[in-house]
Amino acid sequence: MLDAPRTTPPFNCDAPVRLVRVCLDPLRAPPAFAQSTPKGPPVNHHSLLSRAALALAFASPALTLGACPSPAVPVVAEPAPTAPEPPRPTLPGAELDLLPAASADLPPGAVLRLGSAALSQSDEIHHVALSADGTRVYASAIYDNRASVWDVATGKKLMELPAHDLGNVEGLATSPDGKRLATAYGTAVLVTDRDGASATPPVRVNGKDIVAAAWSPDGTRLAIGHREGKVDLADAATGKITKTLRGKDEMFDQVAFSPDGTRVAGTGSPSGKTMIWDAKTGKTLLAWATPETGYGRGLAWLADGTLVVACSEKGQVVLFAPAAQTPKATPTATWTRGPGIASMVGTGTGHLVVGHFGGGLAVVDPATGKTVVDLVPQNPDQAEGGSYVNALAVGGGRIASGWINGRVRVFEADGRPATADVDAYHGAATAVAWSSDGRWLATGAADGSLLLWRGKNGQPWRTLRPELTDPKWALGAAVADVAIRPNSTLVAVAQADQVIRIWDAATGDLLKALSGPSVPTTLAFSPDGKSLAVGHLGGEVILVDVATWKGTTSLKHPSAVMGLAFIGGSDKLAVGLASVVALWDLSTQKVLGKRERNGFRPMTQALAVTADGKTLFTGGFGGDVDRWDLTLGEQAQTTASYPHDDPDNMASNPVSCLAVAPDGAFASGGLQNDVSVFAADGKRLTHTKAHGGELTDLAFSPDGKHLASASKDGTVLIWRRD
Repeated sequence: MLDAPRTTPPFNCDAPVRLVRVCLDPLRAPPAFAQSTPKGPPVNHHSLLSRAALALAFASPALTLGACPSPAVPVVAEPAPTAPEPPRPTLPGAELDLLPAASADLPPGAVLRLGSAALSQSDEIHHVALSADGTRVYASAIYDNRASVWDVATGKKLMELPAHDLGNVEGLATSPDGKRLATAYGTAVLVTDRDGASATPPVRVNGKDIVAAAWSPDGTRLAIGHREGKVDLADAATGKITKTLRGKDEMFDQVAFSPDGTRVAGTGSPSGKTMIWDAKTGKTLLAWATPETGYGRGLAWLADGTLVVACSEKGQVVLFAPAAQTPKATPTATWTRGPGIASMVGTGTGHLVVGHFGGGLAVVDPATGKTVVDLVPQNPDQAEGGSYVNALAVGGGRIASGWINGRVRVFEADGRPATADVDAYHGAATAVAWSSDGRWLATGAADGSLLLWRGKNGQPWRTLRPELTDPKWALGAAVADVAIRPNSTLVAVAQADQVIRIWDAATGDLLKALSGPSVPTTLAFSPDGKSLAVGHLGGEVILVDVATWKGTTSLKHPSAVMGLAFIGGSDKLAVGLASVVALWDLSTQKVLGKRERNGFRPMTQALAVTADGKTLFTGGFGGDVDRWDLTLGEQAQTTASYPHDDPDNMASNPVSCLAVAPDGAFASGGLQNDVSVFAADGKRLTHTKAHGGELTDLAFSPDGKHLASASKDGTVLIWRRD
């Protein structure tokens, strides 16, 4: 029962739960938190275009996915001093509320979109292509069966190409004259016009395990790469296969004609196997491989007939001279770049474009490997804190890059962005929170930025971005969670660089930067606004006194903290772990009990508590939203379960986030881009495919009339509750 506290809850874990006190004065003891006072507000109030970054985790006011826990940090008891808090400044005037709402194509039921879906896909980009004039960019994400088309200048989506029952898109290539598009699917290559319309009869090249397609320089032929160790040459007008070029147990997902069209090159196998064939006779001219170099990640022919091959593991690039006409020919030059090469393409003007697994993207000199133009700075610690380019294409003097966070970025040859600034993150929107008066929202992003929006019209009014001097976070420290202090303008932001930042939304000032024992995953202000609870990957929950920004209590758990919620006041806390929710009485500093769901895929990803503190909701990999009665003490059984999605499809659509309205209604977000809203009695009211990417966070407005949903597509939608 709640009135019979335990010091150690009955966790089904190897390590016990421990409650310890913590001294957070950095001058007196090894800190669990260390705080620093910023030199000044490192704020960009004007630019709303953010760089791509890797999202740390799903997050909500009561949720964040965790990773493997960090080692525990010893802490020592020490009371924190108290001091009166200075009065907070008010928000900018109501004139900002009266700005017109941006017009947008919204799904039914949505009233506002925060941010823009410009140049954004629902999942990691696998293929890109540019039109010959550089005005259109084509892209497809993993497991897509169609490609999307955007206008490069504005970033607006023009169309989605027709879907075909031919498997996933495996390659995109525009013809040299810009009038045709070759789309490679798993079982066929279709040649259409640039809008995806087929001729009658359509030009189709059938195959098996197709992984790539490339045009000949004169536009008359296609080279089609297969997983089964061959490259087919086909007539682009009729679809007839005219020659088959053979390898042996290789995969050729990178294929390219030489500038004069007489030779064809292919690479892509795990051994880095690269082959060159005579396009007319089919004779093998080169067969080169060194297993230690890893996959062949890119091919480029230079104007003089030199072939350049990029290999992934060591960031190695090798060059073969035009005279390499024997199967045992060796590279004539070799150089390395970065921690590993993810993609490479030739510019057609004598340079290469190289994308690294560390997130960097650069135009380089093929002779030396030295940077000519730095498009995106390199992250020395590989992909930590950032995304990376998975696909590259050139056309019309421009460079298109497809990133694993679902974004497409297009650059001019000199490195300038080719797309006008849009109110969008270059990365997932990872968290959203409403102010107490409902007038504004704060949203966090995978690129490390915090954006503030007007709730009445969806207009952005401030961008807050920390100054990160460590090169490890060159692409931004991803935001895991945001929380707004009740009846205040203070916003707390948990970020991947192991820092919790406290911003003043009214002034844009960075007030505090608190460093914790491990990466913070989730945040929650107490209802009275006096405490901030911070959950960490290492299992720690630190309670911070807002008056002094010093920690007062540390609750230690055996696994990563995935969610936090205060229970019916400021003295009880629910802590979501892997498959357990621990209930703490903060006034007695004892554990009240637990809630644990056994059985199929019990992992908890989402947690929320009703305003009266009587009901807890959890969700996770099982696809259910579980209801728990918190008045039943040690009762560890659900009182009800509700399928988030189709009951026959729950396992493939885990619950990623939850929110509860003041009237007890609740909402769940899923990994399949959808939102379900339930009445307080559990009746499902709506189920909507809401976004172009997985749901990462949900939040009801203080009056319960609106619901905000954040997504990996880089946007937040505001929904009206009818």
